[in-house]
Amino acid sequence: MVTDGAERHPGCPGEPADGEELVVGHGRILTPRATRESSPDSREPGPRPPLGALVLDDDSAVELNADCVVGREPTLDPSVVAGEAHPLCINDEAVSRVHARVHLDGWRVFLMDLGSVNGTRIRPPGKRSDQALQPNVPVPLQSGTRVFVGTQGFRYESHHGR
Repeated sequence: MVTDGAERHPGCPGEPADGEELVVGHGRILTPRATRESSPDSREPGPRPPLGALVLDDDSAVELNADCVVGREPTLDPSVVAGEAHPLCINDEAVSRVHARVHLDGWRVFLMDLGSVNGTRIRPPGKRSDQALQPNVPVPLQSGTRVFVGTQGFRYESHHGR
């Protein structure tokens, strides 16, 4: 369900598919996909709990229960098309179509610039200056790290405060 009637950016998700919720906030479209639930008869372990949230500049948040691809048109990324990652659409001309990836590996969260034109920067908690990411090199995120893409940004917050 669209919550504020904001206009959709071309290439960003439209109406949500089954099991998805569409939340729109200040030009950003967030579409967390439903987590897969194991059947009681399944021998596979149940789904991992979310590892935190990405808190955007407008204080909206995306729960991290799967990888997240950030960009103007993140639905162009094959992992989003395959349903393996959530798209986080940021409507900013300084943001590449497929700009960065937040990757969950076990119980850790990493950020990787995907070769974006304007780069991705982070500011870990307690630091005064930004650090530019090298393209395609994953960097571990700690809770409270601020991430800058284009003129927009978000903060990673762990549910465990680490």
